[in-house]
Order: sequence, then C-alpha cells, then structure tokens
Amino acid sequence: SKGKESKEAEIKARILEYCKEARNLKSIAEYLGYGDIYKFKKNYVNELIENNNLKLTIPDKPNSRLQKYKSNK
Repeated sequence: SKGKESKEAEIKARILEYCKEARNLKSIAEYLGYGDIYKFKKNYVNELIENNNLKLTIPDKPNSRLQKYKSNK
C-alpha cells in the first residue's frame, strides 16, 4: 500500500537524520518509539546498511554490542 511505503520512507529518513552522529541500535529504536529492536533492525536498519545509507562503526564485527550506526550522508 502507498501509505505503508511512505511511512517506511519517513522512518528511514528519520533514522538517517538521527544517525548523523553515531548511535547504537537501542537508542535509534527508542528515538522512533520501537520496543522490539531486532524487528526494527530487520525492517529498517538492515536495508539502510545494504544500500550504503548507514555505515557501521565496527564493520568487521556487525553484531558487536559496541556497534554504532552512522549516516553516510
């Protein structure tokens, strides 16, 4: 549906805006009001990483508990 797509695009835009400074996953999810960080990562963050919109601060250890995410823009 069109509404769902525009909502997803808006969420992704907000993630990238928030991640102009490196942020951990929990703080990104909380900032956007998501409690389930794993689902949030699967639905939004992974795609942003795949598209090179977000970069990892520890690229060789994607699942590090110290991992942070930063916008490439």
